[in-house]
Amino acid sequence: MSNYLKSEIYRALHTKAYYIFFAVCLVALIALGMFMKFITPYQSFAFTGNHFLYALLVVLVSGIIMIFPALVVAFTTKSVTLQQEILSSGIKRKTIFFNDYILAGLISGVYLFILSFISLFIAMFLFEIDNTQVDTSWITTNGFIITILHLFLAILAWNALAVGVNYILDNKGIAMGIFFLFSYIVPLIIVQFRFVSKVLQWVAEIFPLTQIFLAFRQENNPLLSICIIVANIIIILTTTFLIYKRKEV
Repeated sequence: MSNYLKSEIYRALHTKAYYIFFAVCLVALIALGMFMKFITPYQSFAFTGNHFLYALLVVLVSGIIMIFPALVVAFTTKSVTLQQEILSSGIKRKTIFFNDYILAGLISGVYLFILSFISLFIAMFLFEIDNTQVDTSWITTNGFIITILHLFLAILAWNALAVGVNYILDNKGIAMGIFFLFSYIVPLIIVQFRFVSKVLQWVAEIFPLTQIFLAFRQENNPLLSICIIVANIIIILTTTFLIYKRKEV
């Protein structure tokens, strides 16, 4: 591990915003579990831990995760002035670029896996787990774990795009706008029209967001889906770094 990355990890550990966001996510998890537990007596059927995990994934995919990469990258990427100071100390551009990407991935991974472990604990503590039941608003524990793995890989792809456009444009506002456009808006539009033609259906299936949806619905080949997301990561990182490497700082 490079000294640069060590110093960045130390800085991240002392950034209050990460702890505040984690606390908000934790409270949201507990609140969701307590709400579902409270309304169970008023339902025609009893909620199980599998229903809770399903509802949690809906929140993760459609809510928290949409702002998560933007928040992490906003605190890991460097301003032009800070880049100049770091470069003048002898550190290379590729060190700044890839170490900041690695840091964003570490932070994202710690967040996601700790919150996922807590979610499984809440599901088992407040509800009963029934992996044999079949329901439209239900997921097995294995399905939950597989979806979380897909979600982590997709976040790595989103981080790659967010880090890349931030360093290429040097404007966090515009960079985040482009990030949301190509990470969520364009894929969602294509997904809505994917049945119009086979071309659109093929295009829809190459986006990380679509792969999460398919994993979430347990309608995909997990290995193929993982390969598609990893290919996205490699392509995005390589392309954005080559552009960043050619620009003047």
